[in-house]
Amino acid sequence: AITLSLFSPHLCSVCWCSLHRVGPAADCVQELGPALVPGSAFPLLQVLLRNSRDLGFCGGSLIGRRWVLTAAHCLDLVSPQHITLGEHGTSDCSCAEQKIAVERSWTHPHYNSNNYNADIALLYLSSAAVLNEYVIPICLPSPNLAALLSQEGRVGMVSGWGATHDRGSTLRFLMKVRLPIVGLERCQRAMHQLLTDSMFCAGHSTATADACKGDSGGPFAVSHHNTWFLLGIVSWGEGCAKHGKYGVYTRVSNYIPWIKEVVESV
Repeated sequence: AITLSLFSPHLCSVCWCSLHRVGPAADCVQELGPALVPGSAFPLLQVLLRNSRDLGFCGGSLIGRRWVLTAAHCLDLVSPQHITLGEHGTSDCSCAEQKIAVERSWTHPHYNSNNYNADIALLYLSSAAVLNEYVIPICLPSPNLAALLSQEGRVGMVSGWGATHDRGSTLRFLMKVRLPIVGLERCQRAMHQLLTDSMFCAGHSTATADACKGDSGGPFAVSHHNTWFLLGIVSWGEGCAKHGKYGVYTRVSNYIPWIKEVVESV
């Protein structure tokens, strides 16, 4: 049977994440390029990490009222001072926006900055997020559900404020793109860097759309029965939307025990 990993009251609950309706399933529609996200289209899929100068530098996912999941490499050089929720434009003030300080952070103990293995980190917020129609935690899948959702060809949603090409700059508005999952063996043949079983790939072999700089730490989310599940974290790639290349994502389901351990330690 497929069940949710609702292992802690500190993380997402059935009433908030599993009953959130998402409209057309993400694996039913395909886009050839990034598209602007309307003001309340995908309220649960993105958190923006900001530095001491209030500049956004990475994405993340709200998995509980006080917990954000992001990429470990986002914390390599910059310490996030606060995060914003319910935000679609990086410079315009929104009535739905919440700004919350980051109290503490954890990087996975096996994180390797050379090959991006275990590229995952947790942020603990100084106060609880107010959950509403704009701010809803994303669900974490059980191992069985994660295996189902990560099959080759399944389409997921990537969103962020990152650049749309290698030499581009980060954007003012949240963008989204739907990308198909690519088998690990097929992806490895296209990449120079070694992949591990804690990673997965997504994208098109043609240079159409991809995650890029500024999108790091953001979600790769898959819709299942009108529910968004966090399958991956934007991690690395060899360029952005390059012909024959794919984006690489941290496989979140491999780190559920670590997430549980950290959350229950607070």
